Amino acid sequence: MKRKTQDKINKDPELNMMEPLQLDKLGTVDDVCFGKHHDLTADECSVCGDAEICSIVCAQKLHSKRKELEEQKEFKDIEKIDLTWKELSKTLKRILKKYKTLPISKLKDKVIKKLHIHESLFDTLLKKVLQKNKKYVLRNNSISYGRN
Repeated sequence: MKRKTQDKINKDPELNMMEPLQLDKLGTVDDVCFGKHHDLTADECSVCGDAEICSIVCAQKLHSKRKELEEQKEFKDIEKIDLTWKELSKTLKRILKKYKTLPISKLKDKVIKKLHIHESLFDTLLKKVLQKNKKYVLRNNSISYGRN
């Protein structure tokens, strides 16, 4: 999908960028550019005295637009992962076949990196895996699969 270009800032001859904007007009329809076209590389924004506040307002507007988009569409990076203890068990088995025995901390890092899950989810599922599958052996904060 091609990115849309931003509209250019209207160079209004009545607008003096050296004067701060009036606070009563901020965010209203009468507001000339505040938070609409924020770009610090533009000459107009780099000279403006309200660039910091403008960037905050622009970020708030972008945040609200993003919230609206998230409600309308589903995004892969925001999607919640439904992972079962069986799926975690399969991943642990594959990793432990290669390494035989691993400390829990290193195993946790490898699984989290591979499955993109949160640490708390890993901890709860690991407890279930160790309870339900007796082939995993826990010794001295290390886990191995099978008879070692």
